[in-house]
Amino acid sequence: MAVLCSWFSALGALKMYYYFSSTLPMLNFDGALPFPVEEFAADCGRLLAPDDQRDARLALGLEEGPARNGTLRRWQEFDQALKNEIAWSRASARQQNPLSAVRGDRAFDADIVQVLAQAAKAEDPLQAEKMLIRLQWQKLDDLALNQEFCLEFILAYAVKLKILERLNAFKTDEGSKRLEEILQDVAVVS
Repeated sequence: MAVLCSWFSALGALKMYYYFSSTLPMLNFDGALPFPVEEFAADCGRLLAPDDQRDARLALGLEEGPARNGTLRRWQEFDQALKNEIAWSRASARQQNPLSAVRGDRAFDADIVQVLAQAAKAEDPLQAEKMLIRLQWQKLDDLALNQEFCLEFILAYAVKLKILERLNAFKTDEGSKRLEEILQDVAVVS
């Protein structure tokens, strides 16, 4: 895929973002958020071509709508399939019509069904949520495989940042520490 990415770039059909991609720190599922999502959004506004900026905003959840980029469209389809399966499962558990709970068509994905079944068995709701989020992370890894300097990598990185932001919100110790820092800053300013 990287060869194709480079080949299309040589033809001028694909923009490459060597500088931007190479300056981004590696993201780890269990790691910390390296910088605020807003900072990344600002970098996208500065460093991406104008026609790629909208897809970056879509990936960051700052806009809604269909993506222009094929990889981001596949991510949106996967994410909607995951949400639909969760809605289907919840509606079935409540003995409601599951068809009324899904948006658009219900796309079957064996990985989603398998992880959703495992998550349903988890005793800890946070652990179940993390199983679903890890599935999202793995899908992003698959979509961006060998796309290190392409827009696809940057878009997957953007979605992963949002995932890390959500995961870090689950960490109460860090949240309490951050709140204390803010309150100290406010006290100093006052």
